[in-house]
Amino acid sequence: MATGALSALTGQHTGRSPRDKFLVEAPRLAEIWWSGNRAISEAGFNRLFAKMVDYLASHEVYEQDVYACADPRHP
Repeated sequence: MATGALSALTGQHTGRSPRDKFLVEAPRLAEIWWSGNRAISEAGFNRLFAKMVDYLASHEVYEQDVYACADPRHP
């Protein structure tokens, strides 16, 4: 585009799952705005993390560093 603007239609998929954002319960998070965030216990996080590590260990994983809106004038 001549202006450098980007426009994209995502349809019904927005690229994130609002109900899948978790914060580990901790006293310092008592003042968190919980709307849109869900609490998870430390033990629950550890179980989920172990499940993820097991999954990654048995699958081929690809990594790519990408940047969106990376203007060298604004580091």
